[in-house]
Amino acid sequence: IGVGRDITELKLQQNNLEEQAHIIQQANDAFIRTDSEGNIISWNPAAQKIFGFSKDEIIGLNINILYPKNDHDMLKQSILLLNYQDEMRSTVELLDKIGSNIAIEQTISKLVNEDEANILFVLKDVTFNKQLSSEINKQEKIIYNQSHHVSVGQMIGNIAHQWRQPLSVITTSVSGMLLKKEVNSLSDKSFDQTCNLVLQTSKYLSNTINDFQRFIKGERIFETFNISQNIQSCLNLQGPVLKDNHINIVKEFDETLELKGYPNELTQCFMNFINNSKDAFLMNNTAPKDRFIFIKMKKSDDQLEIKFNDSAGGAPKEVIQKVFDQYFTTKGEQSGTGLGLNMTYNLIVKGMNGNIEAQNELVEYKGKTYKGLCFTIHLPLNNE
Repeated sequence: IGVGRDITELKLQQNNLEEQAHIIQQANDAFIRTDSEGNIISWNPAAQKIFGFSKDEIIGLNINILYPKNDHDMLKQSILLLNYQDEMRSTVELLDKIGSNIAIEQTISKLVNEDEANILFVLKDVTFNKQLSSEINKQEKIIYNQSHHVSVGQMIGNIAHQWRQPLSVITTSVSGMLLKKEVNSLSDKSFDQTCNLVLQTSKYLSNTINDFQRFIKGERIFETFNISQNIQSCLNLQGPVLKDNHINIVKEFDETLELKGYPNELTQCFMNFINNSKDAFLMNNTAPKDRFIFIKMKKSDDQLEIKFNDSAGGAPKEVIQKVFDQYFTTKGEQSGTGLGLNMTYNLIVKGMNGNIEAQNELVEYKGKTYKGLCFTIHLPLNNE
């Protein structure tokens, strides 16, 4: 009976080995077995497909032929570490037969039987995944640049508009002062008042230039910044848009709060919210006296919540579901690019480890209830 049981167990083991061998032969990943010195013992079809070496060419060679020379010491260290842990996992750049780089996810483990200790290399080709990721990053950069260029064009118009009145104030004040001097009616008090007015107006123009310069540079600098000043900079840049469209801003937040992130890009996100609300007011024919954008900010634990809520009547459910999709717009091809809110989503979620959502909300203000679309952002205060 004992002999029969042993024979049965041997047959089961043999069947298992045959099944494992079949799986390895059919696998999409390279399965390479070496001896303890790294000399190749077995080489499956996937390994040949990935690296270009046939079985006859590679058997007996050392596996370091697949590794750049600078990584040979690292490979030896990885094999030695198998004495202390079951397996080693990493992503590496290996070489094929003609010396081209291949992105590989590798798992190295030790195989121990009664006779010898072998090493199993399971190598997964992730070159396509890496190329795809690189292409996605490239597309996101293109989207950001397109959106930024659109915004810069809008800003140039805003700056021109924003400068007209201050320049008019300076011109009128200086002309009036010169006229008074000609008729000998220029008093010291009038002279001082005119000079102070010109200085104040010039300072305003200088601040506008600084805001615009920071924005137009498009510098992607990760730094600690005051979030309320960032919002105010956005409001300064959008001043003509707000004034011309009779949009009132209602702010409610702590002006001392600081955040780690990309201030220049965040400014553009806020500009996108304002432009979206402006378009909604016009599309929905909202009465000028009822055009509000409510900006609220509050800190909770290790997060900062920022809300941009307008009073334009809200948006249909099907629009809200697609509002962050690339190239989605309700304004038509002539008026909208569908890039702004998609860029905003990518910056908040991928660039600053936060989240953003859109929903219709009601806001009580001065005894009246307003309905509108609300963008809610959550950002980590200690973002790294």
